[in-house]
Amino acid sequence: IAVCASAFGQVQMRTSGVVELPAGIVELSEAIRVPVNAKGLVIRGAAAGTTLRARPDFKGKALLEISGAAGVTIENLAIDGNRKILGRAVDLPNFGTSFFDHYSLNGIAAERVDGLMIRNVKIFEVADYAVLIRRSARVVVEGIDVRNSGGVDTKGFNNASGGVLFEDGTRVFS
Repeated sequence: IAVCASAFGQVQMRTSGVVELPAGIVELSEAIRVPVNAKGLVIRGAAAGTTLRARPDFKGKALLEISGAAGVTIENLAIDGNRKILGRAVDLPNFGTSFFDHYSLNGIAAERVDGLMIRNVKIFEVADYAVLIRRSARVVVEGIDVRNSGGVDTKGFNNASGGVLFEDGTRVFS
C-alpha cells in the first residue's frame, strides 16, 4: 500500500481492490499516484461526493497519475484543476516532443496502462488536458463532463489543450 499525502491527510492507495476517496473537497499539493503494477484497482468517489482540487502549490503531471498498471477504474468523482491560480501560457510542443511530456497540469494522466475505465467523472478548470493518455490499451472513457479547461500559448491563442487526448501508441479505445 502506497500513501499519498495531501492537505486533508492521507489516501491509502492499494494495488488492487477498491479505494473510496473521502467525501468533500480533497485539496492536493501532489498527485495521487496509482502504484506501478496495480491490477484490478477501483478508485471511487464517496457517495456524498468527492472533488479532488489542486492546491496553489500543486506539483505533478496530473491530479491522478497512473503508470504501468492494468485493470484500473476511476469513477464517480470530480476534478478541479484550479486553473485560475495554476494556469499559465504554454506553447505547443516542438516537433518530436509528445503532448504527454510537454503538458504538466492535467486532470488524469495515464501511460502504459492495459485496461483503463474512466466513468462518471466531472473535470473542470484544468490548466492543460482533462485526460491525457499514452502508450495504453483497452481504454474506455464514458460519462465524463469536461468544462472550462485548457489554456493558451504565449501569444494568447488556444494551445490545443483542454479535452481528452489519446496519443503515442494508445490503441483500442472508446
